[in-house]
Amino acid sequence: MRKIPAILTFVLIAVIIVGCAKKDAEVPDVQFTAATLAEYDGKNGHPAYIAVNGLVYDVSNDKNWIDGEHHGYSAGRDLSVPFGDSHRAATLRKLPIVGTYID
Repeated sequence: MRKIPAILTFVLIAVIIVGCAKKDAEVPDVQFTAATLAEYDGKNGHPAYIAVNGLVYDVSNDKNWIDGEHHGYSAGRDLSVPFGDSHRAATLRKLPIVGTYID
């Protein structure tokens, strides 16, 4: 009989932990092509978006992006090749996802 309260306590704690865990960001149903992404270059008041591995991220408020520029790279482009391996998933996970990138 003592096992039942212990099991129920364990189950309750597990439910609380799972419920409080941060959910993966949902991807908005917005698609960007090279042409539409180019409009989001971070210049002249435009937001700054980048595409990495099929997802489009908003870097407008990221302190590492100034006027749509980051270490010689420009926003409004697919940066999967330079950023896909060098920027860890944890770094990109902090950025808002605004859509998907299609070729």
